[in-house]
Amino acid sequence: MRFTLGILALSLLLTACSQRDTLLGQQIAGTWTREGASTVTITPGGGFYVISRKPDHTNFFAGTWQVRGGIFVMTMTNGPAFNGNALAGTIDRYRIIHVDNHQFVCEEEGQTITLTR
Repeated sequence: MRFTLGILALSLLLTACSQRDTLLGQQIAGTWTREGASTVTITPGGGFYVISRKPDHTNFFAGTWQVRGGIFVMTMTNGPAFNGNALAGTIDRYRIIHVDNHQFVCEEEGQTITLTR
């Protein structure tokens, strides 16, 4: 009986996390700006692209995304080399702190990142 209750509780928890992740994914889809220099477009179909503008050049990045357990996971599939290292295949994880119609706040390695639209 105790084993059955544990399995039931775990199933309910996983279902709740999955529904929350789906809702977060719907909320973050769209185009966001970071400090006026970068534009991040998150498509509802699971793709993203970033345009990062610097004074002397512009970089383009693209990849796929998903939300798992309240974590925004971005997998780079295309982008320029950085410090001689290819970015394709890199995975970045951001803990979602807050998202609404105007602001997407997340954290990576202790650094808070705020995107607006």
